[in-house]
Amino acid sequence: MANSRTRCLHCREYFPAESVLRLPAGSFCTYQHAIDYGLTKSKKAKEKAQATAHKIYKAQVKQNDMRHQHKLTQSTVNRLCLVLDQGKPCISCGRPDQGGRMRNASHFKSRGSNSYLRYDLRGLHASCVPCNLYQSGNIEGYRSGLIERYGSAIVDYLDTAPRVKAWTAPELIQMRSEVSEEIRRLERGEQPSRDWRQIVTN
Repeated sequence: MANSRTRCLHCREYFPAESVLRLPAGSFCTYQHAIDYGLTKSKKAKEKAQATAHKIYKAQVKQNDMRHQHKLTQSTVNRLCLVLDQGKPCISCGRPDQGGRMRNASHFKSRGSNSYLRYDLRGLHASCVPCNLYQSGNIEGYRSGLIERYGSAIVDYLDTAPRVKAWTAPELIQMRSEVSEEIRRLERGEQPSRDWRQIVTN
């Protein structure tokens, strides 16, 4: 076509159609621009591959970083605790649910010295901020609250359960998956998949 113009794939300028080089990679104004285009494309592909490899490496490092895994898992389990206890009073003092930042997920047994119970929702309940943060959980009130809500069996279980467990990354990842699904279930208004605070007695 007379006066038709074609754009160089490298410099993006237009040239008379009859003067451009038509190669499998596209149209170029000169051989040098065809070479430069190929080098640039190769460099970008290499950088993309390196970025992908780095992202995979970081994910693998994080997966094997137990501190990171515990942090993610604790946050997820705490969220389920607060969803399960929505509308219920503070386990330690009976203060009504005021929602938002006024509520914490409180451990009956210190998670630092009781790793076995760290993610056990039978020992994790919604507590008001004053009890959890300023009274170290108000454990005596917590004990009374557990007995009043569930009976003495739950306290017996928590007092006699093993203290130490060496969690593995796959265990924590699997737990987060199950807990996250339960949170989504509850937020859809469905019933819990199971009783997370149940104590089986003989």
